[in-house]
Order: sequence, then C-alpha cells, then structure tokens
Amino acid sequence: MGADPASDFGSDLPGPPRQTAAKRDAGGRRIDAPKYRVGQPVDVEDSVRLWSDARVAAVDAARGMVKVSYAGWSDRWDEWLETGSARIAPAGTRSYRAGRRAAPGQRVEARDERGDWLEAEVLDARPDAAFVHYKGFHRKFDEWVPHGAGRLRQFGRRDDEGGDAAPAPDEPEEAA
Repeated sequence: MGADPASDFGSDLPGPPRQTAAKRDAGGRRIDAPKYRVGQPVDVEDSVRLWSDARVAAVDAARGMVKVSYAGWSDRWDEWLETGSARIAPAGTRSYRAGRRAAPGQRVEARDERGDWLEAEVLDARPDAAFVHYKGFHRKFDEWVPHGAGRLRQFGRRDDEGGDAAPAPDEPEEAA
C-alpha cells in the first residue's frame, strides 16, 4: 500500500474537502453560515453530483459542520459538510418535489412503461414534460415523461407514496 490512499484506488477520486476560512464572532462562533437543526429537510449535492433529498442528522456548531442523511439510503452514506457549503441548499430548491416541474440534473424515480419505479436522472425539461434517463439502462430507453401524469416522484420514496399526481376521483386505484 502506498502512502496516499487515493493512489491505491485510482487517481479519479476526489481529494479531501477544502477548508475555507470562516468569519467568527468574538466567541469564536461562525457568523456567516446558515443555521440548521436536526431533522430539517435539505437538498444536498451527493458524491455523483446529483441533488438529493436529505435531512440534517446532526449539527456541530463549534466546528461549523452539519451531518446529512440522504433519503432512501442507509446511514453508511451520511456525511459531514461545512454549514456554508454550496452542496447544501434549502429543501425543494434543487431536488425534485411532486407537483413541481423537474429540472435537468435532478435525480428522480420514474415509472417506466411496465409500471416499475426506477431511479432516473432528468436530462432535459420543458414546460409539459421531463426527459429522463433510467439508471443502468441503455439510452434508447430514455423518454419524455409528461408532468402531472403520476410517473415522477422524489428519489428515495420506496413506499406507497404516489408520483406527481394522484388518480382522479373517478379512476379506480390500481391493484398492487
């Protein structure tokens, strides 16, 4: 094993996060970082540069750090970020939320033509639809998914939550 762990696994791994000087008050507390509370929903840019739903799992105000837990992922993927990091945004501003238009770069779950919910990335968007790529599938399966058709939902919603629209009152519920 070499002295540099990254050299053992390839040179494409990111280096350690850069520490930036933070403004502090007379007591040494950061004054330029947003305030977070445990349980607060946030949007976080993950390690593959896609915005994801997350919640604040812990706050270390003395160090100016926040621990985030990604929706739909085990706590193995939780990570500490600086409170002023550009990778953290207010909830619903960077990740897809039902009832809103999807935007390029968002990670979503999309219902394919068989009715299965699959992880997808929004590649393009227009007012009436989102063009999605299904993770792990050939690009020939990429498709436009109409907004409001109940075929898009927030990534990590692996329960019975619906997509971007509920069935009309006169439509029967689908049997599971």
